[in-house]
Amino acid sequence: MERGDGWYRSERISRSAGYDARWTVSGEAHTSAPGSLNEFLAERYTLYSQALGPLLWCGKVKHEPRPLRPANIVELRGAICF
Repeated sequence: MERGDGWYRSERISRSAGYDARWTVSGEAHTSAPGSLNEFLAERYTLYSQALGPLLWCGKVKHEPRPLRPANIVELRGAICF
């Protein structure tokens, strides 16, 4: 995985899969309104882990709301082969 300003790339060698994205951002940073779709999609406050065996553990995460900015997708490529 690699990430830079306005781009992200991920490649999985074992199953021949990859993902590339490029975007531009505009506007001022803001936090999502309570109850909005943006809040639902961006503000996840639960951590899930299976690190201790077959049980799925979950815990609450506390942090300040994330600042969001409008973005436009410039390029999006992805391929998954099973």
